[in-house]
Amino acid sequence: MARWFVLVAWLAVGGAPTAAYDAVYGVAPPGLGLQGLSGLSNQQQCLLALVLTAKNQSAAISLPSIRWRATWKSKTRYLSSEALWDLAPWAAAAAEGLLPPLVDATPTANVTNHRLWLTHQDYVRRLRYDAGRARDPADAALLRALVPAERLARLATAALPEPAPGEGAGRNAGAGAPAQKKKQSWAALPRWRTKTTRATRSRDAAYGCLHARIESDMKRNPSAWFQLRRAGLDHFSTIAAHLRNQSALPGAARSVFVAVDAESVEAAELAAMREPAWPGVPFVFREERSRNLTLVEHAIVDSRVCVAAEWFVGWPGSTYANQIALQRRISGRRGTFYYNADGVRPRKDDGRDVALAWGKPRPISRKPKPTRKPKPKPREA
Repeated sequence: MARWFVLVAWLAVGGAPTAAYDAVYGVAPPGLGLQGLSGLSNQQQCLLALVLTAKNQSAAISLPSIRWRATWKSKTRYLSSEALWDLAPWAAAAAEGLLPPLVDATPTANVTNHRLWLTHQDYVRRLRYDAGRARDPADAALLRALVPAERLARLATAALPEPAPGEGAGRNAGAGAPAQKKKQSWAALPRWRTKTTRATRSRDAAYGCLHARIESDMKRNPSAWFQLRRAGLDHFSTIAAHLRNQSALPGAARSVFVAVDAESVEAAELAAMREPAWPGVPFVFREERSRNLTLVEHAIVDSRVCVAAEWFVGWPGSTYANQIALQRRISGRRGTFYYNADGVRPRKDDGRDVALAWGKPRPISRKPKPTRKPKPKPREA
């Protein structure tokens, strides 16, 4: 049905794709995702590169070719765009000329993920080199067009749990008490209203978000993992301490949602996440994934929750956190922060400044390498 709507919208603005456009560009099989760079934000970056390429060539984009990798752990499971996104906003943006149109056609030119990745890296490198450089209008248009499908949007409208007795039921209740250890799942969370404004949303409904990049998959990149350890950011307790030291927080938030894949986090980190963020303000997170959702679907739901939060804190070395920072700026939301070795600071950029990731690193204790004594020179006879 969604694909039929796209075809109707496309027919309303033009004729056959080969007649109205010079070409139809698509993602080379099997779909989006480049080896280990297959998280939601990485796939969105490749899609942006395809949009920029098609836009520059006055081409349309093949809808069937945009398949989303379900998880970086699997190279065989992919999901269609119709299964993840509401295609109506894209059709509307295409009608305004902001995005290339999606067409149900075989691509006349396939672009590999490697080429898409290089294209995006060239685009973002220019942004990082020049802090005042404006983003391409298609960048913001694409983020606005990527609206979750109805079933995921319903999950994203689930609120954080109300504070349990002893966890902030009153303003000072449960100060210092550990958060409840009951496992949370999206199906168990009560509903909240995403469309309420900051002025009309009740104080108890306000929440903050923290994207803690402490999952074990970071170890696949030894260099980045070493830098995280050196900065002291590999432990949730350190990040939480930085969070508490930021005087602007928690603000009106009565709970803090932690966007993290808890099944890929060590037990010691989970124990730290069960401690309260502030007296009466618990950390809330899912201790297990829903078996009905893939990793990319979980990422879509979590990002939606983070964008709508009262405030958001993320690590600038994460493409996921940087995408959320950009989305919050586009949607006009304030209260975006970043964390590094120096603490939690307000974020003033639009997600492009990855140099903020480290701060002043702390030294890592290592065993000193044994010094070799120089060999004595032979005496002359």
